[in-house]
Amino acid sequence: MTIQDIKKELEGQKPMYFLYLDDEPDLLEAVEYFIKDCGFLPLLTTDPEQALQWIQQYRSNLVMIISDLKMPKMDGFEFRQKTIELAPEIPFGILSGHINREHALEGVRLKIFAFINKPANAEGFAATIGAEAIQRIKLLKEDREL
Repeated sequence: MTIQDIKKELEGQKPMYFLYLDDEPDLLEAVEYFIKDCGFLPLLTTDPEQALQWIQQYRSNLVMIISDLKMPKMDGFEFRQKTIELAPEIPFGILSGHINREHALEGVRLKIFAFINKPANAEGFAATIGAEAIQRIKLLKEDREL
């Protein structure tokens, strides 16, 4: 999938959101570019509690959640567990530079659709999230039509 594929699926739709949680503000800015480039409205935060509130608030227009893995307040796996309780239907991915076998097994258990390598680039980011994003966009479009 490419950025153009995602943008094409978003054409003519009400705004759709993309949530990114990371404890490093500089990385929020970098990922914000990728999110906007794909055509989504970014929800960016360093605070997991804020992210959980946004999930509740934007659930019906939230395409995807991406989280950093290693964070001081709540790691990405703990955050994923909380998102499962709130909105298990929203695709969830992890952005990290350090993934091992143990992480991969935990990812399967928690239904994490992908681990995205840091540092990411726009095309690589879109290619990794593309299929999941397009599937979720189609579901949201169907819900809106109903």
